[in-house]
Amino acid sequence: MPTDKIDHEAVPLTTVMERLDVAQSTASEIRKEALALLLSGYGVRDAAVDATYEPEGKS
Repeated sequence: MPTDKIDHEAVPLTTVMERLDVAQSTASEIRKEALALLLSGYGVRDAAVDATYEPEGKS
């Protein structure tokens, strides 16, 4: 996906908060990290490798 087509607000913070059961500040950080990954070229193939990802503090 071209980087100019990536919408950093495509997934609402409330969705991140609910799906990952985290506070708003944590959801914001996760969304920022996800955007950085997308902008660096992270894609579907990479996601399969990282499928077991757990945000910090979640176990």
